[in-house]
Amino acid sequence: MSSATGMRRQAGFSLTELLIVASVMLIVAALAAPSFFNAIDTYKMRSSAMDMAGLVQRARLRAVKDNATYAVRTQVITQNSVPYTQVYIDINGNGSQDNGERMIQLPVNVTLPSSGNPTLNATTLGFTAQAAGTVVSFNGRGLPCVVVTTNCSNWDAGGNQVGFVYFLQDSKNSGSSWAAISVSPAGRVKVWTWNSHTSTWNY
Repeated sequence: MSSATGMRRQAGFSLTELLIVASVMLIVAALAAPSFFNAIDTYKMRSSAMDMAGLVQRARLRAVKDNATYAVRTQVITQNSVPYTQVYIDINGNGSQDNGERMIQLPVNVTLPSSGNPTLNATTLGFTAQAAGTVVSFNGRGLPCVVVTTNCSNWDAGGNQVGFVYFLQDSKNSGSSWAAISVSPAGRVKVWTWNSHTSTWNY
């Protein structure tokens, strides 16, 4: 009897040992949490950028199909007191999103700021991007252009072929969570992700 009881006691864990193991697990979890949440933020930003890039590409293809000029516009709406950014293809050119015009809604906290973004320069892009806030349009050849009056030009006032960059930001993690979408003068759409550890843009 006493021998069997001793064996059972040796096979178990004491309360002190369990508390030590639990403490170690909590410490490991606390250390891993920032990396885990950063990975989630990076995934969310890239996913949002991919969705938006897909919409921009749709606008380009639709412009070619219809041999027309279409713009990609943004608007902010409020739902239950929470602001959301919407991106849509302005088919009828009236500057607002209407039924039948394809649209995506970015996740809460994801915005399209016009300033404060990490620099994505011409050397990295391969072209000089238009000023922030310039509306992206595509002509019937699928090339990006800037509408002046009724003409959509592939060249800007400085004699550069037109290209664009959109920046996306997670406003609750404003220091490091960025993504970008570039539209080259040839119409190529590319998604970029900001690496805050190396301070570089990657695609």
